[in-house]
Amino acid sequence: GTWKTNMGFVTVYQGLYIKDWYTRQPTKTCRRNRVQWVCADSRSSGEWRQPFETRNGSNRLREIPVISKPEEHLSRALRVSSRARLDAVTKRGKSFNELLRLTSLKKLDTFRQELANRLETYLRQFPRKSKLHPYEDTLVDLTLESIGLNKYGGYNGVLEEILELKKKINIQGKYLSNGIRNAENKKGLEKAFEDAFTSLENIYRKNWGSVERLKLMAIALHRLQIADVDVPTIILAGAPNVGKSSLVRVYSSGIPEVCAYPFTTKTIIMGHFTDSGRTFQVSTTLSSPRLREEPRFGQPGGMLMDCFLVMCGIDD
Repeated sequence: GTWKTNMGFVTVYQGLYIKDWYTRQPTKTCRRNRVQWVCADSRSSGEWRQPFETRNGSNRLREIPVISKPEEHLSRALRVSSRARLDAVTKRGKSFNELLRLTSLKKLDTFRQELANRLETYLRQFPRKSKLHPYEDTLVDLTLESIGLNKYGGYNGVLEEILELKKKINIQGKYLSNGIRNAENKKGLEKAFEDAFTSLENIYRKNWGSVERLKLMAIALHRLQIADVDVPTIILAGAPNVGKSSLVRVYSSGIPEVCAYPFTTKTIIMGHFTDSGRTFQVSTTLSSPRLREEPRFGQPGGMLMDCFLVMCGIDD
């Protein structure tokens, strides 16, 4: 929809808004230069501020890309390379054997680039761990340890595997192209071309697990709660079934997911509300009756919750 404010008409994109907890109406959200800008308070004079992820360096985990399945990546590379053709200028004045050689080189180079460039894109879009906020850094370590990726070197180790795979594909692809260039006849050219494709495909398949681990890591990090470490945070902690999740649902944007039985919160929820133009974060905690006895996420009970409480705390 569109709201008329003292800043002019503002278009609101679905899903890109926060709520005013007094009127229960969406506040004004728009896109400016492909950056989301959020009104600090729907009742204010229209003071606009840039979102916190670009102000203090936190929330870098939002930059993590969606990772394709390894089989989809390989299938796409094969499909794109099969459609590679020479342009008219390159074809001009070439013999049949020379055209066949150049076409084979073009297809092999396209296949190599489709495999390596996609991996390079993933590496660029994952934020450097050294640039993460200490809260996010700790949360990433605990999350990856809980899903067993710490034995592969954790966050940096998984990315190093992808970097090594990209280097192998580039080095081997350029080396195999020499066999196509040096082929003496059509039969030798076809054999060199087939061997080169098979070799590159085998390299990727042999390192299939690296891409799967990258996808697993991306999925796990996408599920993490986003918290503004500079915003006052209220943590509701207490005995099970006393209404912590209900308070979060009533007073903030958080919608806790509750188990059907024994009616306890399943995940940590982050909600927001505003008061006198100031934004606050509200979170509830996991409240299983046997939280301290049961392992959660493969770790001793409550470790992830304790980390969240210590890192966020309560800012008055």
